Amino acid sequence: MKPLSEKVALFIRRGISSSTILLKMPRKNLIALTFTCILIGTLMRTIWPEDMEFKSDELRIYEIAMAIASGHIEPPLLGINSGAGFKNPGMSTWAFALIAMASSDPIGMVKIIMWLNVLTLFGFFAFVIYHFRGHEAIPWLWGIALCSVSVIPVILSRKIWAQCLMPPIAFCIFLAFWYRRKVYASFLFGLVGALIGQIHMSGFFFSFSLLAWAIYQERKELETKWLRWLAWFTGSLIGTLPLIPWLSHLANKKGGSNYRFSELFTFKFFTQWNGIAFGINIKEYLGDKVFFADFIRHPIIAGMPTYLIAIAHLFLAVTSLYFIFNWLWQRFKLKEKNIFRHRYPVLTNILIIYGVIGGIAYSLSGFSVHAHYLLVFLPLPFVWYAMLSYQKEKWILTSLLLQFFITITFLVLIHTNRGYDNTAYGKPYHLQNYKTPVEILVPRKPGTKGSIRHL
Repeated sequence: MKPLSEKVALFIRRGISSSTILLKMPRKNLIALTFTCILIGTLMRTIWPEDMEFKSDELRIYEIAMAIASGHIEPPLLGINSGAGFKNPGMSTWAFALIAMASSDPIGMVKIIMWLNVLTLFGFFAFVIYHFRGHEAIPWLWGIALCSVSVIPVILSRKIWAQCLMPPIAFCIFLAFWYRRKVYASFLFGLVGALIGQIHMSGFFFSFSLLAWAIYQERKELETKWLRWLAWFTGSLIGTLPLIPWLSHLANKKGGSNYRFSELFTFKFFTQWNGIAFGINIKEYLGDKVFFADFIRHPIIAGMPTYLIAIAHLFLAVTSLYFIFNWLWQRFKLKEKNIFRHRYPVLTNILIIYGVIGGIAYSLSGFSVHAHYLLVFLPLPFVWYAMLSYQKEKWILTSLLLQFFITITFLVLIHTNRGYDNTAYGKPYHLQNYKTPVEILVPRKPGTKGSIRHL
């Protein structure tokens, strides 16, 4: 009989050579790394809330939400103007009225929005830990880590804006879609799926992509699974009722929208998807002039520009091209068409839903796609990046550190540089000396007529 020490040594050697152990060991380290990134992302989302953007859209949404919450006006049937050339549905202001009931000042409201986005990160993290094992979990965890520290998701979770509510609501719909084989989940899938597009237009494309996949997958089961689809239809019908005034507005609207036929051929959805995934589309947010003339020069040490931001962007841009062309080479030149489906079967299907169906639907809409329109699809662009970088952990870890570096540099600049007046960000809230109109802070007395003229 072998001594105990030899048995232990043999067991360890076999364990080290076992692919199962090898898969579990890195996964534990990756779980710890992802959780750490979420904590760092939490800090970056919630630090210096007084530095938030506060321009015309944010101000209007805040004042309308406060007027509704205090009873001075009835919930409006239509929201503020959208970038598509028509007004948003009323739900886009009602959602913020609910938040205004919990806080009466802009800082308090934006803190709620910040924490809703933080909870979304933790929600996806818990979902992945619970549902995925081995290979399938790795790109998810890397993707969540990247999403936690990347610049666009961080800065767009720090403002009073309809798009900033998309990630938490989209996560709820994703959960309902995942469990849609249960009747109650099908009902919620229909209900929240109909409501999300009324908060921001991007939600319509998100819901459509999930619904299209559900119909495709279950087309042969419609007769036997009719109860679930009846629950979905009932939820959708209820969720669509608040949309009727908006549909009437579209039907009676004089003048055109911002629809452009040429947008069908620009493929902006896919370029924005790529830009978000690799952390290189802050340029759209700052504008070419500020980005190239100022931002890429930072950090500035002892009065000397280091251009480290420029170097970080160059590395991320080259990395994006390398991984994309490597994937195309394997798929078309080497004929490895199922290269990812064999490794990540579930994730591949989800990426088809988000990136292909959603992207095609968005492109066919004819509206110009901006980075903030893709918030509803988070964290999948980053998960896609992690899938492309299969077995290249050093590359993706370097990208993670560089995206964190860009984000923290941007936040510090906004905090110390008094914002960027000539960009989409503008002057931070705390430098504007804004004072909430007294009439919407005091609840309206019962029996009196409420009106806020400047709203």
